[in-house]
Amino acid sequence: MRTLEAELARATAAGHQFHRDDHFADAAESFARALSAVDTLVLQGQEGLAERRIELLVALASVLFDLDRWGEAEQKLGDALQALDSLPDGMRPAPIRAVLFYELGRVHWQARRPGEAINILRSALALLPRGSEHEATLLRARMQAVLGVVLALSGEVDESIDLLDAALAVFEHPAHWQFSRDHARLLSNIGYAQCVLGRLVESQQTFRRALAMFEGMVQAGRWRQRVGRGR
Repeated sequence: MRTLEAELARATAAGHQFHRDDHFADAAESFARALSAVDTLVLQGQEGLAERRIELLVALASVLFDLDRWGEAEQKLGDALQALDSLPDGMRPAPIRAVLFYELGRVHWQARRPGEAINILRSALALLPRGSEHEATLLRARMQAVLGVVLALSGEVDESIDLLDAALAVFEHPAHWQFSRDHARLLSNIGYAQCVLGRLVESQQTFRRALAMFEGMVQAGRWRQRVGRGR
């Protein structure tokens, strides 16, 4: 059992590191190994792993989304939501549900279900605790960006502008700037939404920032890492 626990810790840490480095295929592999270890530990009678399993399902779904495997991502999120709903009321942490809803909202948007995406992204934002921590601030900005884009494309102008402005204020702050594909893609989507809203000068500026980040990633050889290390 100790060997499995060690494998769970190693695979989980590796999955998060690979995801941060845009090694998406390697991250998916690591999270799948971690999930396998959790399931085996549960079969062996170890308790207290329900929340850990839900977190891993959501993490794997996020990576699958980045690999454009949206159907698989939606399936993992469905499994995570079912597992979360089966927990007693006092054991359903809001932050996990918020991240789950954010990922599910992205999947609905990609599947061209804007109404479902808007509803669930609003729920995700409402669930996210307010705080000044770096990761919490970035997550809120990501949620605001995706919801703002979907609202813009759905004609909800006023709310969209407020959300996009709030997200950009975070993304452009030096403390939160991230050199990553996720960040570049969010900027690109915001630029498109600004164009739809008729904010053309701001749209050009946002697109230029996104393009500079994409070009920097290509020059640094990071773009090919989307599917794994050296693959």
